Parts: sequence; C-alpha cells; structure tokens
Amino acid sequence: MTAAAALQKAIHGVLAADPALVALLGGPHIHDRTPANVAFPYVTYGGTLALDWSTGTEAGEEHLVQLTAWSRQQGRKQALDIVAAMTAALEQQVLDIDGHRLVLMRFAGVDAAYDTALRGYRASLRIEALTEPL
Repeated sequence: MTAAAALQKAIHGVLAADPALVALLGGPHIHDRTPANVAFPYVTYGGTLALDWSTGTEAGEEHLVQLTAWSRQQGRKQALDIVAAMTAALEQQVLDIDGHRLVLMRFAGVDAAYDTALRGYRASLRIEALTEPL
C-alpha cells in the first residue's frame, strides 16, 4: 500500500471511531467520494498530494491532505465545529500507518466559506504529514 493510501486509511480509522465527531455528524459520515443525496453534515476528503521527501540516505514522503466539513446550518459554526473535532481526534491518537512511520503531522490551516452550488457552508482542514517506510 502506498504511503498516501495508508495515511488516508489511518486518518479515516481515527475519525470514524471518534465519538465526538460522529455525534456532530449524526453518524460516521466521512466519505472519500460524496454519495448521491447525502444528508448534511458530512466530511469528504479533498485533494491529496504526496511529494518526495527523501534525503541522500533515507526515503520519505511529504503529504498534503485536505478534509472538508459540509453543513447546511445557518452560518459556518457547525462546519468549523466539525473541523475542530477532527483536529482534536487526530491530536489525541497515534496514527498507525500500514508499512510506514509518521515522522511529523501538523495542521496547516483552515478555511471556511459559503458554497453557492451546494447552498451550504464548508470548512476545510489542511494537514501536512511526513512519513518514512518501515
């Protein structure tokens, strides 16, 4: 399994098992691809970028991952609360990344806005992670 896929699987496992996040979402509504007629609120994976982070002696990858919370409540509070719950869940757990070791993970930023096409708010969490193969 690639480091990028293993990292997403580990992130998904932590988020789907977090009681506070699942309560905010009304269930483990975390999707790689948005299902048709999905009920709000929910979380989707956005773009993932994996870059070579190798040195002359060590192999490694840098990962840029985006998770987006979607809400139709008035205002962006619910979407931002979901992002806060995702951040808290990921801060409290050590990620078990199949075949790889997590060197560093940091939360690179959050942006929130109204999405006119979906008539709802979104808040996106950007994560940077560094991994090395085991």
